[in-house]
Amino acid sequence: MLNLSKKSLSGLGREFRNKNFELTEKGAYFNASRLFIGGAFGHRLEGEKREIAPNLFTAQGLNYLLGAAFDAQAQQTAFYLSLFSGNVTPAGTWTAANYVANSTEFTAYDETTRPVWARGDVANQVLSNTGTEAQFTYSTGGPYTIYGGSLLTSSVKGGSAGLLIASARFATTRTNQIAGDKLLIDYSMTAVDDGA
Repeated sequence: MLNLSKKSLSGLGREFRNKNFELTEKGAYFNASRLFIGGAFGHRLEGEKREIAPNLFTAQGLNYLLGAAFDAQAQQTAFYLSLFSGNVTPAGTWTAANYVANSTEFTAYDETTRPVWARGDVANQVLSNTGTEAQFTYSTGGPYTIYGGSLLTSSVKGGSAGLLIASARFATTRTNQIAGDKLLIDYSMTAVDDGA
């Protein structure tokens, strides 16, 4: 976000406080600043073609992004990816505290914690872990159905601490997922200033 114009930076906090932004299926658009912040989850089983699902930033996630960038809020040092098995659509009111109940977090995978979002450095206003995808290895049982994914600040499977940054419902539900299958997840976040 440091590469945005001064015009965008100066009014962003005011727009957020005045609720002068729109949450869309692809991210958040700040009307007066003409700034778009969006993200997407990529997902695929090993050997399959990658599918992309645009995310919804939660209000909790937007508060964190603005607070860490412009209001001296402590920055989080690690972020984690999660899956959910509830037949639901993410909402801006979701938080880390109600995430498990709202989404039915999926925890039947071999990894002991939520996999880390091993992102690289910001380049061209994009932050991503493409190329170092998080891996979820399905446990014994199933078949499993996965509806979407999320980005959180806590590594605890089924935990309610930390922050929920963003969630997405996959366009194609992942059905008949079986033990031993490996689901690979990447997450990319971008900021675009369409002002002059």
